[in-house]
Amino acid sequence: MKTIPFVHVLIIPVILVLLWVIPVLTSNEFDLGWAAIEFCVLMGAYIVYAHPGLFSFIPRRDRKVTYRTGA
Repeated sequence: MKTIPFVHVLIIPVILVLLWVIPVLTSNEFDLGWAAIEFCVLMGAYIVYAHPGLFSFIPRRDRKVTYRTGA
């Protein structure tokens, strides 16, 4: 499997953030506090999904579903 450099992985989220930020900045209801919170949530969600190895210290729950057969 080919690995992608970290800088290239950040390009898409940065573009998505810019698509969100430009209309917000041009509106009259811009609040820097909420913008910072939303940006942190967005980047945190991205890091969790794009780099699950960073959270390998959290144990996974490997439960197997068992089905009851018969009547």
